[in-house]
Amino acid sequence: MAVGPPGLLAGPFDAWAYRARIGINNASGTETLTNFPLLVSLNASNFDFRKAKADGTDLRFTTPTGALLSYEIEKWDPVSRIGLLWVKVPQIDPGSTAGYIQMYFGNPSAPDGQNVADVWSNGYVGVWHLGGTGTAVDSTGVHPGTVVGSGVTTTAGIIGDACSFAGDGSRITATGTALDMGNNLSITYWMKGAAANQPGGYTRVISKNTDAVTGWEYQRGGADANQNIRIDTATSGSQNNQVRLVGANAFDGNWHFIGTTIGSGTVRGYLDGGTPTTNTYIHDPGFGNNQPLTIGARVGGGNPFRGLIDEVRISNVVRSAGWMNAEYRSQSGQMSIVGPTQLASGLVAEYAHENPLNRTADSSGNNHHATAVGGVQFITPPSTGGFAAGLETTVASFSYTASQYIVPPASLLDPLAGGLNLSAGFTVTGLVYSDGTSPWHRTILSSNRFRWQQAPGGVYRLDITNTGGNQYPSVSGVFQDNTWYFVALRYDATGNLAQAYLLPSTGVLAGPLLSVNPTEPFTNISAFRIGMDGLTGIGGGDTWGGMIDNVRFFQGALTKRQLRDVFYSYTGYGGGPIGLVARYSHENPANRLADDTGNRVPATNRGAVQFVSPPAGGIFSPGLGTTVGFYSRQDTASLDFGELYTAGDDFTFTALVRKDTIESDRETILASNRFRLQFQNTGTNNDGAGQLFLQVNGAGSSGPTGSGAGTFLTDQWYFVALRYNASTRVLEAFLDNTGLLGPPDISQVVLGSVGLDDMVQFRVGADGLSGLGSTDPFGGWIDRIQFYDRYLSNAELHAILSASVPEPATLGLLALGLLVLVLLRAKRAFRR
Repeated sequence: MAVGPPGLLAGPFDAWAYRARIGINNASGTETLTNFPLLVSLNASNFDFRKAKADGTDLRFTTPTGALLSYEIEKWDPVSRIGLLWVKVPQIDPGSTAGYIQMYFGNPSAPDGQNVADVWSNGYVGVWHLGGTGTAVDSTGVHPGTVVGSGVTTTAGIIGDACSFAGDGSRITATGTALDMGNNLSITYWMKGAAANQPGGYTRVISKNTDAVTGWEYQRGGADANQNIRIDTATSGSQNNQVRLVGANAFDGNWHFIGTTIGSGTVRGYLDGGTPTTNTYIHDPGFGNNQPLTIGARVGGGNPFRGLIDEVRISNVVRSAGWMNAEYRSQSGQMSIVGPTQLASGLVAEYAHENPLNRTADSSGNNHHATAVGGVQFITPPSTGGFAAGLETTVASFSYTASQYIVPPASLLDPLAGGLNLSAGFTVTGLVYSDGTSPWHRTILSSNRFRWQQAPGGVYRLDITNTGGNQYPSVSGVFQDNTWYFVALRYDATGNLAQAYLLPSTGVLAGPLLSVNPTEPFTNISAFRIGMDGLTGIGGGDTWGGMIDNVRFFQGALTKRQLRDVFYSYTGYGGGPIGLVARYSHENPANRLADDTGNRVPATNRGAVQFVSPPAGGIFSPGLGTTVGFYSRQDTASLDFGELYTAGDDFTFTALVRKDTIESDRETILASNRFRLQFQNTGTNNDGAGQLFLQVNGAGSSGPTGSGAGTFLTDQWYFVALRYNASTRVLEAFLDNTGLLGPPDISQVVLGSVGLDDMVQFRVGADGLSGLGSTDPFGGWIDRIQFYDRYLSNAELHAILSASVPEPATLGLLALGLLVLVLLRAKRAFRR
C-alpha cells in the first residue's frame, strides 16, 4: 500500500515521525548569546506526549540547517504531561524574534540522545536543578549534592520540581576544587521565602564560608526582607563582612530570580533579570576556600532558610548583564515558543483507496480518515499508462450527475492533531482523469477559499474567493479529457504564492502552469472537499466526472526537488537525471514550439520570433532541418521556457546559433534570472567579429568572461553549449564552428552560498531576467535548442555536435576552408 515517496525529505531524521519548531523570542535581548542553555517547556497545550517515547529520550534538537544540538531532560512526566528540557543553542541574535530550532520526536527505537555535560560546558562548574526526592544531582557531572537532614523535601518549583527547606538546619552540600573559586564567578538561583517566616535573623540561603575563613554567602539583612551577599576576603578588618545588596525585598513570599556576579572588586546583583545593583568590594587576596557549598543554611547548618529554592547555578566567569537577563527570561518561560507538531516526513495524509475495509482510510498512517459522500464508487482504473505506480488497483470514481465527493476530517486542519499548519504552507498532489461526460466545470479539490478545476475546452484553473472579490486565473487548452494527469497545488505561505502543476506521465516535472498571489492568504482554510465544490460560494457544486486517486497532503510548500520526488513516486521512476529534458527543432508545422522529446515542456514565443528557412552555408546544414527561429533584435523576439530546472541539478544547454551582420554591443543567446550568455561586439560596429560572453549576476561569479576578441564571427553557424556542475559550481561555455570541439572557451565559478540553486527560468534570444543590464535582444538565427538535466562531458557534447555535421573524413578540409575565410575577413578589416 502506498504511503508516500520514500526518502522525500531524506536526512538523518527519516526514522522520526514528528517535528516541531521551537521559536526563540529574544526581542529584548541586547547582545549575541553564544552556547546558551535554553529552557524548552512542553505541556498538554503544545505537545502530545503519546507521540514520543515514554521517557522522552527519542527527542532530538537541531539548528535550522540540521546541526544536532546537545540537550538535557530535567523532567519528563507523560502522565501529568510535563516536559522540561535544556538545549544548548549555538547563537541567539539580539533583538530577534525570528530565530528557532527544530525538535524531532516519535522514534520508538531511538537511543537516549541526551548530552548533558555538553549543555553545561560553557563556563558552568555546578548546575543543580533540585528536582527528584532525596537527591541533588549536578548536571555538570562533577559536584553531586548530598542532602543533610530530613527537612529537605521535593515540591513544585518555578521550573519543574524544587527543594523545600524546613528551616531546621537541613541542607544540601557539595564539594570540589572547581567550586573553591577566589574571584570571578557568577551565581544564579530562584528563591521563595517570607521574611516573617524565617527561623532567625541573618538567614543564609546559600553559603560557602564561615567566620573563620574567607568566602561568600547570601544572607538576609537582619530583620528586613532584602537579600544581600556577604564577601569576606579576610577574616578581620575592612575586608571582613563586606555586605552588598543584590535583591531588594526578595523575602516577600514570592518567587524571585537572584543573580550575582563577583569579580575584580565589583559585585552586581540582578533581581528578576532587571538592571543590576552595582557595588564595590575589596577583592585582594580573594575569597577561595575548601568549605562545602551549602544550599539552605550556613556551612554547618546554622542560620537556616525556610522556603523554596530552585535551579542553582555557579559559573567560573563573570556573566554579562545581557546574559543574566536572558537567563531570567529563559528560566521564566519567556524565550521559547513551541510550535505545532508536524510530520517530519512532510506527508500529512494520503487517500490511496487500497484498503478494502475502508476505501477512504488515510494510508499515511496518521489517522486522518476521510468519508465518501453521495455514492462515490471505488473501481479498477480502465487505463494507467505511465502512472501505474500511483494508481495501483483501486481509484475513486465520480459521476458529474450526482453530488459525490470525499471529505477529509477536521483533524487534517488541526496542527495539534498532526494536521496541516496552514501558516507554514501546504502542498496537495494527486492523479486525475476526466472522462469528458461533464459539460460544466469539474472540481478536483475545493475549500472555503479556492476551487481547483478543469473547465470546458481543456482549461486548467484555480478560482480564489476573497472577502473583497474573487480571482479567476486560468490556462486554456492544456487539460484534455480521457488522459491521466499528475496535478499539484503548492502554497508558499511566506511569499503568499499559490502554484498549480498539470503533467502527463513524462519524466520531466515542468511548470508550474498557474502562479497567483491570493489577495488574502490561504491561512484560514476551514474545510477541504475532493471531487466537488460547494464550499467556495463560486458557482455550483461542479462535481468531477471521472476518476481521482492517491491524493496526498503535505505540510509546507514542497521545493521543486521534493515535488519532483513526489511526481516520480507516482510514475515509478527511480529518480536521478533523465538526460535530454526538452528539444526545440521547430520542425513541427502544427506547432513550431513543440517539445520534440514528448516531455511537453512548454515554450512561449514572447511575440516577435519568426520561423523561417535557414540561411545557407556552413557545416551544420544537416542539423538545421527546414525551419529555424529568426530573432529580429526586438525585446519581444525571444522564447521563454517553462520551469524545467530543478534546484541543485546540473544542466547543459546546446543550440546552433548564427549572428547576423548587424552588431549591437551585446546580444543575448541564453539568459536566466542568474546569468546571461551573449554575443559581444569586440571591435568596430559591423566588422564581422565579436566574442562569446558569459556573466553571472550580483556577487555570484568569479567575474564576466569572454572567449576572446574575434572568436565569434557574424553570419556563420556555431555550435554553442553552456554546462553547469552543481557540485563544483562551475559554468563552462563552448563555441565551435569546426566540428572538432576543443576545451571550454569560458569557465566561471559561481560564488555565493547557493550557486545557481535559486535559478527558475530560461529565455532564448533576449535578457530581461538577469538584472545585469538591458534586454540586449539577439539578431540572427537560433535552432536545435536542447536542455539536459546533466553536466554533459566533452565526449557527449562532441556527439551532439557530430550529429549536425558531415562525416569526420571531411572535417579537415572544412576546417581549412574556414581558416582561410577567417584570414580573408581579417585582411579586409585591416584594409579599412
